[in-house]
Amino acid sequence: MKIAGIDYSPVSPAVVVFNLDPDNLEIKSINWHGVTDVMKNQKLYPQNLETVRLKDYPYYIDRNIAVRERITAFLSYHHPEYAAIEDYAFAGKGKVFHIGEATGPIKEFIYTRRMKLRYYDITYIKKFATGSAASHVDKVVIARAFEALEEMKPDISKLDILRGKSPSADIIDAFFICRILHTELMLRKGLIKLQDLPEHVIWVFNRTTNSEPENLLCRPFVQSPQAV
Repeated sequence: MKIAGIDYSPVSPAVVVFNLDPDNLEIKSINWHGVTDVMKNQKLYPQNLETVRLKDYPYYIDRNIAVRERITAFLSYHHPEYAAIEDYAFAGKGKVFHIGEATGPIKEFIYTRRMKLRYYDITYIKKFATGSAASHVDKVVIARAFEALEEMKPDISKLDILRGKSPSADIIDAFFICRILHTELMLRKGLIKLQDLPEHVIWVFNRTTNSEPENLLCRPFVQSPQAV
């Protein structure tokens, strides 16, 4: 059984796939893939990173297509049963319309291939990774939490992890997204109990908002009833 965590952006998206034992959901191995606009990063991990530079394309939409093709090829190869993606940061700044324009086709790709889809917003990711969802929890703080982990994780040691920059920051976010999804599936299958988890993880699964009045464990996965 395979599950995927996706941190998607028009510039440096990343995907992390957990290969799980189908019975106890133990992580057997981890695969990852990403896109970078800096060629020297790709040379460090030629099997995992692909270079797609904006200057090589006449319009940003051409680069969006090139990036999407690389990410969807990786997803098609592994074809995870479940996929989780970072949801939109509605209070975020920057080219938010460009992000939405680039991310929509990835969600449609997952949906039309009958993968079960879950959205996790940045609050979930920060809290799960670091124990805090405060505004000062940035990419560097999350990177430190990743480096401190002693469990199985993507080997990105050749990258400058603690700078909190792409592509390492995107791979780390994708990893934590996949960890949340893995934890959710373990809870749903009764392999672990919510009350036995750390307080900040319990908070993640109990959290409700005005827009999401039900907690994560009460929400169904987004799933198409038909395959393409």
